[in-house]
Amino acid sequence: DLRAGDKVRIARAGDVIPEVIERLPQPGKKRGPEFVMPANCPVCGTAVLKEGAYSFCPAGLACRAQLIGHILHYASRYALNIDGLGEKIAAQLVDREKVKDVADLYALTVEDLLELEGFAEKSARKLHGAIRSSMAPRLDKFLLGLGIPQVGQHVARVLAEKYRTLDRLEA
Repeated sequence: DLRAGDKVRIARAGDVIPEVIERLPQPGKKRGPEFVMPANCPVCGTAVLKEGAYSFCPAGLACRAQLIGHILHYASRYALNIDGLGEKIAAQLVDREKVKDVADLYALTVEDLLELEGFAEKSARKLHGAIRSSMAPRLDKFLLGLGIPQVGQHVARVLAEKYRTLDRLEA
């Protein structure tokens, strides 16, 4: 029964993630409201699904928040490393319907980028170049960037070492 504003005692659990050991009483302090999981995604309104301990929006890339997150993951330094493609730019690309899937990044022109807020010729060319330079990535980086469930850096590297090409992996 943790609530916003509660004081807690934590301990290191595993490598990094802390574990809440207990809630510490704070006499005289009113506790915040009890947390209730929303029934619908706060971004797209789709009914939330529950699988075990997880609740999630099943809309996939049709949900604006998930599409932006997918673009950011794909562009992250651990995946395709597209320098300059951050959250604000990803949101503008989605909101202006320039990108509906990560593949759409490669169809963007300098002119498309110039339409975004805060872009001038130099910055548009720089981002366009960064996107273009990510067109032939290492297989492990590409697999990681796709955001396949249960495929993190290690599994992507193992798959890439074993199969060497996307065609062989697909077969």
